[in-house]
Amino acid sequence: MTTWLLAVLLAPAALAAENCVPPTFYTSLPRDRDYYYGVARDPDTDKARDLAIRNLGKQVSGDVEGWSQDRLDALAGPCRDKFQVAASVGRLLPKSDLLAGWEQDDFERCAGFSYVLVRIEKERVARFLRESRTFRKDLVDSLAARVEKIEKDVDALTKRIERLEQGLAGMTAAGRTSDDQAAVRSTVAEARSALSAGKPREEVERKIVAAEDAYSKLEARMRGYQTGRDAAEKARLEALRAEKAPELKQRLAKLDDGSWTYPDAARVVGAYSELKDYESLRKFSRGLLARPDAAKIAGHEDFFAYMVMVGDLSLKDDDATLKDGENFLKTYPSSNMYEAVKAEMNGVMMMARAKASAPAAAPAAAPAPAPKDDAAPCPQR
Repeated sequence: MTTWLLAVLLAPAALAAENCVPPTFYTSLPRDRDYYYGVARDPDTDKARDLAIRNLGKQVSGDVEGWSQDRLDALAGPCRDKFQVAASVGRLLPKSDLLAGWEQDDFERCAGFSYVLVRIEKERVARFLRESRTFRKDLVDSLAARVEKIEKDVDALTKRIERLEQGLAGMTAAGRTSDDQAAVRSTVAEARSALSAGKPREEVERKIVAAEDAYSKLEARMRGYQTGRDAAEKARLEALRAEKAPELKQRLAKLDDGSWTYPDAARVVGAYSELKDYESLRKFSRGLLARPDAAKIAGHEDFFAYMVMVGDLSLKDDDATLKDGENFLKTYPSSNMYEAVKAEMNGVMMMARAKASAPAAAPAAAPAPAPKDDAAPCPQR
């Protein structure tokens, strides 16, 4: 047969293939309620089959998401999250023995494409949920990951509560008290109690947010109180400084001309202490001990050395406190203030060790996002 004759004979078939209509199952899925369906098309027949099976898995997943929790519990076990189950089924179903190889219910080629339809009975999917070890292992792994997430969430919530408790304790330790602190403490205690009792995360979150809001408002009020107190203290010290200025000037002049006595020095130290001028206090006391005529304070040297330390401590100068404290202990071992100086030094050293061993401060926790459906190991019904 010549090439010309072969072309004439095949032309009608080729024309029919080009003018074909996609199969009905591709344009409109069957409506049998006992089955799930998947369809796909591709020039490569094997790829069309794989795509059809994947689409079948997606349809199964979509259907499982609409199941009641009771039905899910009966098939997959109690406390399963339907969205986790749906995702696992959709992913594992095409790889399971249920669809081993390829189950094809309909197939056509049209215009260079393979059209494939696959289906599976819904009862077989339910059986897969009940019996598949791979599926159950996948869910157990998923549940373990969710439990780990929950533990991290609980840890984060606990830290937020602890920060509030520490803040309230710090207010009390610093003498910053207020009548409405008790109400804030009660709100924080409620959040702590809800967390300890294993209440749903959204309930704990609400209580913590309420506690944080109450604490923030309390902090703002306390800052207002402190600002007013600071202003009043500043005004008091300015008035006191004006009152003490003539006496200080007179006694310092006596130190300059050498006519001073021990009471003059003691009154200057007392004035600086009363004025809370701690820099002048330690500078004056240190200078007094080094004066050529320091014999005038014989028997009281330890008192002025202690005033140097009082200045160091008040200025929070830890290095100077340790240095001057060590010098005090060596120079005045029989002083009545020996144990007090030793205790102050130990306190500074303990604080320094605690600061060195403390982990870096974490940034302030942002409000946690709204809880999702998988925020608890067993969804609330």
